[in-house]
Amino acid sequence: MKRILCFLSVVLLIACDSQSNKNLKIENQINDFYGKSITFSDSLILIVKDNIQTISKSNLLANNNKIVTIVNGSCPSCLNEIAQWLDFHKCLNEKTGIDNLYFILTNIDYSYFKKIYSQNIPFEFQIIIDEENIFIHDNILYGLNISNTILLDNENKIKFIGDPIGNEEISNIYLSII
Repeated sequence: MKRILCFLSVVLLIACDSQSNKNLKIENQINDFYGKSITFSDSLILIVKDNIQTISKSNLLANNNKIVTIVNGSCPSCLNEIAQWLDFHKCLNEKTGIDNLYFILTNIDYSYFKKIYSQNIPFEFQIIIDEENIFIHDNILYGLNISNTILLDNENKIKFIGDPIGNEEISNIYLSII
């Protein structure tokens, strides 16, 4: 009996230590990204209310906070999840008057997106097509495994990382920061 209790104690200790190490790694990873400057290449295709704009002629580079969500464009279910942002988008608009929510679709061709998905995504969302994964590559965001959603400050520096959809605590953090 003592051996069993001793064994269970060791297992619990290892499991707790493993979870603690995992949490520490996640915290360190997030801290590595905070304050990092984000750039937007002019080769990205910005679609606002079914109109194509270049990045340099859009308000994306304006000095204000913005939320950017990276979506895998080759994943149909990921693209369909964009509609889940409607409630948060409405709340963001009502509470802050800010309409700076951008979806960067990676791994997708613009003509394919237009043909297959553009009717399914609410037209009030601002969509950026990144056919060649330039955004992730230029900003060295491959290690951002925690969340694909980032809050940028008025200088396009990462201010917060986390997905507000389905998480009221993170949603409230976004609204308080903005």
